[in-house]
Amino acid sequence: MVYDAEMAGRARKVRATGLLTGQGGDAVFFQSPDPLVVADRFRREGLRGLNPGYVASVARWTRHSVWTIARHSLFPKPRPPATTRRHRWVEGAEALPPAKARQVLQLANCQTFWSDCLRARSATLLHPLLTQPVMEHCLAIPTDCLTRGARDRGLARIAFEDRLPPSITERRDKGDLSRFYASVVRQSVDVVTDLLVEGRLAEKGLISTDDFDKALSDAHLIWDPATNRFLILGAIEVWARSWEGRLDRVRRAKVAVEPVENA
Repeated sequence: MVYDAEMAGRARKVRATGLLTGQGGDAVFFQSPDPLVVADRFRREGLRGLNPGYVASVARWTRHSVWTIARHSLFPKPRPPATTRRHRWVEGAEALPPAKARQVLQLANCQTFWSDCLRARSATLLHPLLTQPVMEHCLAIPTDCLTRGARDRGLARIAFEDRLPPSITERRDKGDLSRFYASVVRQSVDVVTDLLVEGRLAEKGLISTDDFDKALSDAHLIWDPATNRFLILGAIEVWARSWEGRLDRVRRAKVAVEPVENA
């Protein structure tokens, strides 16, 4: 919200008609250090795709053991059946290689960048990386090619290396906040646990809290790159409770008015 308000204020100040963004780049160019890219390569090239040097490089990049990478490649976990309504882009993606299916899901999630916000009210948001030609072109490229060199956005780095300084093309991260999120969660374990275990999401069966003790332990938080999901779930929980409260106040106000109207 702070960033959104700041950028909206700057746009109004200079009377900007459009704001150019880089939203969607992580999904389009495949930023994720995903071990499943080896499974995609194996499906495309067979055993030749499991070159020991390549598998070892992916293991270093994704911080997994070689044995874990091999297991992901040879015995990928079956996707659980959908129990809720899904984005139409994801429907039918079951036949895709696993990492490519995840890329489709990431691109579907990028549609949130077109939603209402303060910046969009101040100027037109322009997302060139989410235009149809760019998305279709990158979707046609296998994920192990998008991550050429066993690194995130590997192909994009090569494609633009003559236009960017080495400090950009060779950098190892892009402002990764995973450790910060993990620190926030570690310092808020009691609050997060109380909020979610007794929350509306758990009550409605939307999340499972069975593994919370393990997932929120120091030993797990110190390496898990997805600890920010607890912050996201906490935000959703607060949002749900807030809307329930608002709807309840509306109902009570309506009940209070009806006797007067009937009289």
